Amino acid sequence: MRNMASMMQKLSGLQGKMQEMQAELEGMTFEANAAGGQVRAVVNGKKHVVMIHIEPALMVPSEADLVAAGDSCLDGKLGQTIGNEIVTVIDDPTIRSGYGAHPIDDEGLDTRKKTLIKNGVLTEYLNHRETAHHFG
Repeated sequence: MRNMASMMQKLSGLQGKMQEMQAELEGMTFEANAAGGQVRAVVNGKKHVVMIHIEPALMVPSEADLVAAGDSCLDGKLGQTIGNEIVTVIDDPTIRSGYGAHPIDDEGLDTRKKTLIKNGVLTEYLNHRETAHHFG
């Protein structure tokens, strides 16, 4: 019985230390790179994505004019799985004070949030007036 009480006391101490460590981790951020540093993500200890940066050159294949010209590796892949199911890529120029935020695009149209990849599936290209009628 004495050993059981001692074990319970040690377990309680370990539990307290684990809670302290979890609280410490929640205040930290962690950064990871992929594709030779062209994709950078920062997450916090609560498993929330704080920031993700994709080099613009990686997004060029999603531009509809390149797809229409047959110069994109994403040509014919609309609606197909092109990545892991955990990958979702959103282009949202409407986020106030966000990087690249603007209410009106360079063609004078209101900007909108675009989900380019959802759960690994290519859902939309980056369109402009000339390509929008072709790709929707």
